[in-house]
Amino acid sequence: MSGEDLVRAVLAEIAPHEVSQIGMVLAAYRRSPWPAVPDEGGRGHPTGAGLPVDQVASWSAFVAAFIGQVLATLVVEEGAKAGGRSLLARLRKPKPRLTVEVPADLEERRLAEVRGAALQAALDRGFPDSSAEQFADAVVTKLRPRRS
Repeated sequence: MSGEDLVRAVLAEIAPHEVSQIGMVLAAYRRSPWPAVPDEGGRGHPTGAGLPVDQVASWSAFVAAFIGQVLATLVVEEGAKAGGRSLLARLRKPKPRLTVEVPADLEERRLAEVRGAALQAALDRGFPDSSAEQFADAVVTKLRPRRS
């Protein structure tokens, strides 16, 4: 599953009414990724990537940004574990991206870390507590390896 597939799966669970517009959001994110929670100065705002203002407050813009950041971190860490990255590459802030494959075998410890980060990012973005919990649960559910 790619990061874009993960965005669609999470969005279908928490905001199915936004799935029809996710293509526009993903295209804007590919052009110019934005953070899940923009800086206080307004830098890194999704409108800078060409996303229409009416889409900025949507779940789709937030989900794309959060998953892009998480995947970039997970991919760099997995590469470092495998010895495939130099020390300098590990120290750099990873570039957000959604075109990579989602790591398939995340440990429960990592899933708990991702859930905590998802919850905090949603709260920081201003989503209500119950919606933030639903988002964090959806991310972990979609990331958890399927047991046969």
